[in-house]
Amino acid sequence: MNRFALSVVASLAALSLCVPASLLAAEPGGEIVAKMGTIEITLPDARKLLEILPPEIRAQLVASPVAMEKALRAEIMRRAVLAEAASKHWEQRPEVVHQIERAREQVIVGSYVSDLARPAADYPSEQEIKTAYEANKASLLAPVQYHVAQIFLALPDGADKAAAAAVERKAVELAKAAHAKGADFAALARKASEHRETAASGGDMGWLPEDRIAPEMRSAIAALAPGAVSEPTRSPQGWHIFKLLERKGAAQRSLAEVRDALVQAMRRKKAQENETQYLQELVAKTPLAVNGIALDKLVEPQK
Repeated sequence: MNRFALSVVASLAALSLCVPASLLAAEPGGEIVAKMGTIEITLPDARKLLEILPPEIRAQLVASPVAMEKALRAEIMRRAVLAEAASKHWEQRPEVVHQIERAREQVIVGSYVSDLARPAADYPSEQEIKTAYEANKASLLAPVQYHVAQIFLALPDGADKAAAAAVERKAVELAKAAHAKGADFAALARKASEHRETAASGGDMGWLPEDRIAPEMRSAIAALAPGAVSEPTRSPQGWHIFKLLERKGAAQRSLAEVRDALVQAMRRKKAQENETQYLQELVAKTPLAVNGIALDKLVEPQK
């Protein structure tokens, strides 16, 4: 499982501790969206799972079929492991009972503090937003953008040395042809590129923000002058030959462009401040004391 899928599983696992088992159980009769042996996730079941996820993770899933599939695969694997553990009464082991209770308490504490720290609905005000925008203009720049075309040759996972060498030789030949005087890069891409989404349009990848380009590709593209063609560039997927069509320098984003992101950042910061203030006030009302003598008994002597 990749890092994103693992984060979804972690969220589902934590939330499931405080959600009735009946809510997480697959609903019979619903359309099945994932199945592993006797374990199923139905459409109503999947919708319930989405409802209990944090809004930011839910938004990522509903916006991407690929991410949704990975999350469903991860969740059904989680359920398969859970079913096997349950068949062995694993949840009755004393150390597991303790961990479950600690996790349940942590969910309660996190939810309670998060609710207390949530900024008022009308925060920030329009004036506060404008002030924050002016104070952070230097960091609110649109990145450099590149209008790029490519010829791509795939290198399948597990390809042997001979196959890998053959793909590299073909990439070198195509790069040589693309560098030739009067070469038609678009025609070469339509004929030879194995990236179906761009080959039909002459390899045109559209405008790519600098911060969204993989590092190994970014360095090759950034070194090009408009109209120039790169040498073959290796990526985990295969070989790329790039042509830089146009370049746009970094530009100041308007308040309208960054308003939503700025508001979210301000609300996150305010929530952190509110949480810190709440904890400080809690300690002020009921001073915290630690018994140093007893503490020493918990700490192993330094050797």
